[in-house]
Amino acid sequence: MENVEITYEQLTKLKEEEYILIDIRGESHLGYGMIPGALAMSVEELEEKKETFLKEKKIVLYCIRGIISKEIAEQWQEEGYQAYSLEKGYTGWVIAEMQKQQEEQEEESPTKRIEKSIRKKFHKQLFSKFAKAINEYQLVQEGDKIAVCISGGKDSMLMAKLFQELKWHNKFPFEVEFLVMDPG
Repeated sequence: MENVEITYEQLTKLKEEEYILIDIRGESHLGYGMIPGALAMSVEELEEKKETFLKEKKIVLYCIRGIISKEIAEQWQEEGYQAYSLEKGYTGWVIAEMQKQQEEQEEESPTKRIEKSIRKKFHKQLFSKFAKAINEYQLVQEGDKIAVCISGGKDSMLMAKLFQELKWHNKFPFEVEFLVMDPG
């Protein structure tokens, strides 16, 4: 018998036509929501309609925490069906979705958006000229360690950002160290 559980990540990699997703939670739990694309069936209804499912198509079942669906999937696999239980059930899916949304929000944090905006707006105006001068006058050599002193003023912050961008493009290896100084 093959592995009876399928992870959320594995499920998302399957094409929609490769599987059928069935929610076997009770009516009272369906009000909390369902995984998009899932069919809702009671355990009794599932057993009644078992013969209508193709044995060549993956059947992914889920319940609240993946316990009941795992037992049913094991039984169905013994009968020749490609049945699987969604690991950790609906609860696991909700947690995975929340983590995915949190990661997406972190990627698009206000700081990242502002930084991207600055990078786009001032690329030609500032960074291109800065990078050209660095290259033309060979101000930074491979293996150099550059200390950028940040005093809180806009000039030192701009210099720090320019060196950060230069390092980000990483045409040759060098180190940048940012030092913070109290100008008072």
